[in-house]
Amino acid sequence: MTQAFHISVTPIGGDEYLVRTERVAPGVPLAEEQATWPVEEWLSRSSRLMRHPLAGLLADDRPEESLFPPRDLVALGQELYTNLFQGRLRESWMMAEGIARNRQEKLSLRLGLKGPRLPRLPWEVLHDGDRALCSGTDILFSRYQPTSAGKSSPPQRLRAADGRLGPREGLVEG
Repeated sequence: MTQAFHISVTPIGGDEYLVRTERVAPGVPLAEEQATWPVEEWLSRSSRLMRHPLAGLLADDRPEESLFPPRDLVALGQELYTNLFQGRLRESWMMAEGIARNRQEKLSLRLGLKGPRLPRLPWEVLHDGDRALCSGTDILFSRYQPTSAGKSSPPQRLRAADGRLGPREGLVEG
């Protein structure tokens, strides 16, 4: 069995974000925190760290820095982790990890990232100290960008190959 720990991150203005648990395993408290994050700085760092090494060799005045980005990726992953898991959210996360470990079950960490900037960050590099969350077998990591609520496309009529309307009078939600 897999324990759930689903988080949503919503921009609320400027560099302010609302981070809250959406779904957790039984016994794990729900949590919510308001955080201030330097997202533009993180995007700039990740852009520099994630570019192709050959592009870095051709563009940088100091090519040796672009040859060894993993240490810097770890530091970025540690910073993302520390900022994501603060206060009550950290307590909830630690409890979820402990319960999953005690039950010898996997823990599903799922990030719902709203807005245009957050999904561009490399959340896959999250590091708890020296431990990369995404590289183990005990934590299943995924992320998604929720669609806007209330914006659905109008029903469309489907026709079978012979031209007849499909089931339920041919209406299918889009």
